[in-house]
Amino acid sequence: MTAPRIVLDNRYRLIRLLGEGGMAAVWLAHDRRLDRLVAIKRLRPHYARTPGVAARFEYEARAAARLDDARIVQIYDVVVHQQADAYIVMEYVPGEDLKAYLAKTSPLPVGRALRLLREIAQGVAVAHRAGLIHRDLKPANVLLGRAGGVKITDFGLARATTGAGLTEPGTVWGTSHYLAPEQARGEPLTAATDVYALGVVFFEILTGKLPFAGDDPVAVALAHIQQPPPDIRRLAPGVPDSVARLAHYLLAKNPGDRPADAGQLVALLDRYLQVTRGTTAPQPVVPPEPPLPGDSEPPPSPRSKPQRGWAYPLLMAGILLCLAAGLAALATGLALPPGVRPTIPLPGAGVPTTGPEATGRVPPLAEAEPPATIPTPTSTITSRRRVGNGRDFTVPRVPAGIIVLDGRLAEWVGPGVPVTTPTFGVERWNGRRDLSGEAWAAWDEQYLYLAVRVTDDSHVQTQRGWEMYRGDAGEFWLDADLAGDFDEAEGNSDDWEFGFSPGNFNDLRPEAVIYLPIRDESLHAALRIRALPLPDGYTMEARIPWKIMDVDPVPGAVFGYDFDVSDNDLPGTAEEQTHVSTSPGMQWNRPTTFGNLILLP
Repeated sequence: MTAPRIVLDNRYRLIRLLGEGGMAAVWLAHDRRLDRLVAIKRLRPHYARTPGVAARFEYEARAAARLDDARIVQIYDVVVHQQADAYIVMEYVPGEDLKAYLAKTSPLPVGRALRLLREIAQGVAVAHRAGLIHRDLKPANVLLGRAGGVKITDFGLARATTGAGLTEPGTVWGTSHYLAPEQARGEPLTAATDVYALGVVFFEILTGKLPFAGDDPVAVALAHIQQPPPDIRRLAPGVPDSVARLAHYLLAKNPGDRPADAGQLVALLDRYLQVTRGTTAPQPVVPPEPPLPGDSEPPPSPRSKPQRGWAYPLLMAGILLCLAAGLAALATGLALPPGVRPTIPLPGAGVPTTGPEATGRVPPLAEAEPPATIPTPTSTITSRRRVGNGRDFTVPRVPAGIIVLDGRLAEWVGPGVPVTTPTFGVERWNGRRDLSGEAWAAWDEQYLYLAVRVTDDSHVQTQRGWEMYRGDAGEFWLDADLAGDFDEAEGNSDDWEFGFSPGNFNDLRPEAVIYLPIRDESLHAALRIRALPLPDGYTMEARIPWKIMDVDPVPGAVFGYDFDVSDNDLPGTAEEQTHVSTSPGMQWNRPTTFGNLILLP
C-alpha cells in the first residue's frame, strides 16, 4: 500500500505500508533531515487519543532506545503529540521477517534452529540486562536482514522490570499465540515471560506449527494457561530427545520453572551447540536453585535390610525427583504444600489432582539421539582405573550453583550411560520396556549431581526409608578412597551405598537414604532428590555432597561406581522382582564388577 502524501512533523515522509497490527501500523518513510530511510511505527488514532496509552508508549520507547546491540533494531526517536498522534522512528531493515521466512522453509534442521534461537536470545538478553521485558516476542518481530543476522524489533510494548511503570494492573499486552500463562492471566511479568515466548518460537521453528493454534485469541490464551504443549517428537520425529526436552523446559507454565532470563537461555544453548558439534562432553547449565525445606525428610527407623546388595543405583542415584505438582495447581489454582516448587508436565495425558504432590504424566520423547563425542580427561589420572568391568562414566565439571533439581532433565544434553544389564531376577525381566535406564552425572567442588530416566511399564512403590529397595527404586555405589578395593568381597568404610526412591507420586514423596558404610539419619537431610512421573516410567535427579564421603574432588580422579535400578511389578507386594545395572554382574550387598566414574576437568 502506497502512502498518501503524508509528512509527519515536516520531516518524515511516509512511502508505503510495511505491516500493521491491532495497535499500530508500520510504514517505510524517508527522513528528510538526515536523508535516509527509516521505519515508523504509528499508533492508531484511537490509542493515541486514549489517556495514559500515549504516555506509556513514549516512556517505554525511550527506555528501549537505550539498547545498543547489533541484534536489536535501533530506535532513533519517539514523538508524542498529546491526544493527537504518537509514533516511533526506527532503523529500517531491508529483508523479510522470520514469520515470512518460516512460512516458506520450516521446519528448520535442529542445528540451524538452535543457532537461530541463540542469536535471537542474545538480543533479548541485552534488553533483560537493561531491565526491559519485550512482552511481544514472535516471528513477525524478528527481522532477517539481507546482509545476514537477526534484528529484534517492536520494543514499543517493552516494559521496565523496575519502577512503577505505566502499565495498568490486569492489562494483557502481547499476541495470543505467544502469550506466557502469567501474561494471559494479566499477572506481573518477568524476563521469564519473554523466555516462554522464545519457547513458542523455538517450537514453531522445529515443527512448523504453533503449540496452540486457532482463530479465537481467548481460546488460544486459555490453552497456554491450561494445556500441556504437544509432544514435539510426534510432530517432528527427527528432533533429538534433549532438544525436545529443552523446548518443553522453555514452555513451563510456571515462570520459576523456566530459565530466569534470556542470558541463562543463551548459556544453555551454548552447551547444546557444543555437544552438537562434538566438542565437549554433555554439561548441564541451568539457573541456580535455592535450598528447599523438606527436600529429603529422615526415613523411618531402620528395619533390617536383607543381605542383598545388588545396589540398584537407580541410576544416578536417582535423585531428583522433581515431582511437584504443578500444572494441576497452575491450571486450577490449587495451593501447593510449603516448600514445593510447581512443576509442569511435558506433553501428554491428563493431570491427576489426587495426592499432595499431583503431577502431570509425561509422554516418552522417543529413542535416544546418536552419541555425542566425549573427550578423554586431559589431566593425569593417579588413582586406580578398573579394566574390563562396567561402563566408564565421564562426568563433566560445571560452575557451582547452576544445576536445578526438578526432574525435567532439560539441562542434561546428549546420551547418558545405559542402565540395561539384568543382574537379578533375569527370568522375570521382559526387555528394556519392562525395565531400563539412562543416567547422567556432573560435579563441582561441593556436589556430585546425578540424573536418570527410567523406563518401567508398571510403577509400584509402597515402602519408605531403608525398605525402599523392595519397590521401584535405585542404588548408587561409590568407592570413595580411590584405592581400587571396590571388588573386595566385603565393604569397608570408604564404600558408599545410596538408596533413592521416586515415591509413588501420590502419598509417598521421593526420598534418599545412606545404606553403607553407616546409617546416620542426620546425614540424610544433606541429600537432595526430585522425581517426575512419565507414561512409561519416571525420572529422578539427585545431589550428594562430597563432604559426606570425605572426598576432595579433583579433575582426573577415578572412582569405582555402579548404578542399579530395581523393579516391582506386583501391586500389594513389597518384594523386588528384577534389577538392571551399569555393570554386568552383582552379588548380595556389593557389586562384583564396576565401572570407572571419571571427573573431567
